[in-house]
Amino acid sequence: MKISKKKLEMMERQKKILELLFFGLTEIQIATLLEVSRETIVRDVAELKDLGNKWTDDLPRGILALFQRAAVIRIQKRLNKIDEKLENTQNAIEMTKLIAEARENEKLCWGILGDGAAVHSLQRAMGDVNAEAA
Repeated sequence: MKISKKKLEMMERQKKILELLFFGLTEIQIATLLEVSRETIVRDVAELKDLGNKWTDDLPRGILALFQRAAVIRIQKRLNKIDEKLENTQNAIEMTKLIAEARENEKLCWGILGDGAAVHSLQRAMGDVNAEAA
C-alpha cells in the first residue's frame, strides 16, 4: 500500500496532536505550537475520533476495558513511586515537582477512564497505521 507524502505528513501531525492532547493542551495551543490553523486541528481531531471509533468497534467485547485497566494499573504504580519519593524528601522544590507529576498522572488516569479511552485507542490505532505505512 502506497501512501502519499501529504498523507504521511498529516499522519505525523495527528500523532503529535494525540500526544499534545494527552498533556492537556487545547486545540488553539496545539494549532499555535504546530503552526497550523485551529480548523486543521479540529478536522484532524474529528478524523482521529472517527478512526478510534472504527477501531474500538472492531475490538472483541470487553477488550477495551482490559486496555483501560492495564493503563490505570501502570499509572497507579507510578503514583505509588511518587508517593514514596514524597515521603522521603524534605526539599520543597522537589516536593512541588512530585506533586505536579502526581496531578498529571491522576489527570491521565481519569482521562483513560473517561473520554481518554477513545484517545488511548486512537493512539494504538495510529501505531497500527504507521506500522502499515513503513
